[in-house]
Amino acid sequence: MSETRLVWSSQAAGFERRHEAEPSFEEWLEFPVDRDLEQLRLLADALCCAKPVRPVLDRSLRVLLPHEAAQQLVLPDSFFNLSPDELLREQEARWVSRLMRLRE
Repeated sequence: MSETRLVWSSQAAGFERRHEAEPSFEEWLEFPVDRDLEQLRLLADALCCAKPVRPVLDRSLRVLLPHEAAQQLVLPDSFFNLSPDELLREQEARWVSRLMRLRE
């Protein structure tokens, strides 16, 4: 976890930044006595029990050349009104087409 994210999450939990004056200028996080300890326990429990969010890659890669990227892509209104079944059939057709190209 990056230092910035650690500081933000610790401040959200109620910790405050402290630092020594001289000579080392050491910094640390301190949980004030007057803060709600139960909320801190709840946040710690949420971190322990939470499932990680895995990134999902978009495998529909398309490489655009500079002259292609400048063109506007015009989609008909019917494109936005497809049912889930139609989308699934279109995806399967593209998959079969891609497999056929790989065989060649």
